[in-house]
Amino acid sequence: MNDLPAARSDLTATAVKVNGKDKIFLFGGCAADQVRAPWDNNMFYCPTITDRCDVFDPVTKEFNGDDAVLCNSAPRVRYRHTAVAVDDKVYLIGGVDGNDNAVKEIDVYDPSDGTWSVFGTWDAATTDLASFVVDKEIYIVGGYQVPDYVAQSAVYKFDTTADSLSLTSADSLKHARGDIFAAASDHYVYITGGWTHANGWANPLATVERWHLPSDHDHDHSHWERVANMTHNRGDKALMHMNGKIYAIGGENEAEEKAVKVVEVFDESTMEWSDAGSIVDETFRFVAVAHEPTESIYIFGGQNFYDDVCDCYKISNEVLRFVDMDWQNDNIDAGGGAGSFATLSSAVAGLALAFMAVLGLFA
Repeated sequence: MNDLPAARSDLTATAVKVNGKDKIFLFGGCAADQVRAPWDNNMFYCPTITDRCDVFDPVTKEFNGDDAVLCNSAPRVRYRHTAVAVDDKVYLIGGVDGNDNAVKEIDVYDPSDGTWSVFGTWDAATTDLASFVVDKEIYIVGGYQVPDYVAQSAVYKFDTTADSLSLTSADSLKHARGDIFAAASDHYVYITGGWTHANGWANPLATVERWHLPSDHDHDHSHWERVANMTHNRGDKALMHMNGKIYAIGGENEAEEKAVKVVEVFDESTMEWSDAGSIVDETFRFVAVAHEPTESIYIFGGQNFYDDVCDCYKISNEVLRFVDMDWQNDNIDAGGGAGSFATLSSAVAGLALAFMAVLGLFA
């Protein structure tokens, strides 16, 4: 499996079908190591934001290898944004540019012909937000209002089949939060953890909220409800749904940007979180996509733990593949019990790989 062609963090990865084949499109992100800000020596910032596009094939595990698939750069740089797909078009929403200004344009990429368009302008755009799709309506959730980074609880939605952007309010989160992801199961959408200005961004949240999907007619889906907290406070993590479970992967657990290596799994049948292994490296601010045909969660890029040699936070070009051994026990012996994670990386030198026996998965 190849490395990310260009190292970066705070990007998005979105699965779509192109010519009947599954592809994962990666857009934007921070394209340089985070260094101390010239205006505040106690603050780190990203000096280079990108408009880059890469496309990953989850079956061949190659980047940019299909000449028939167009992957054109976005109309503008952005990072810390969110992205979702509707009708195999990718919508880029929110985030900030290189001057820490909110990106208000909602850009839409059509991989079938490689064209970009602007669906509309979101004047109240946030950064570090989440999004999900219900019946061709896009919901945008929480995030921070810049420049003060005040966490938001507001939820908006818009109809992608309309001729122009028309945002309407949906039910707000119970807790204002940013640095979040959304994960949808068969009946619910989950939002977990994140950071808030309410505690001075001192510690991330462990709280979890879920929203009933409209198709779940047995419940009132007009509000968010609290469910069991995660066992580890975390923000800047990936949140994915795969095979009936919700996975919280990586993230930060303190204002000093200490990485969370533990992977947690939420079982909807028991309404409980449990630990399911750990990431092999101290990485956060990455992006992840679940791909059910290969029973894999692919993780791209991210930011490594503080490096005192460079006095910076290095960005990563690593690509990891996580496989829950509950899915694979019939086929391999990875040296771990059910519910543990097998991890693979294309591996920069010196990266320790957990459960090396799973190399056979890539044959």
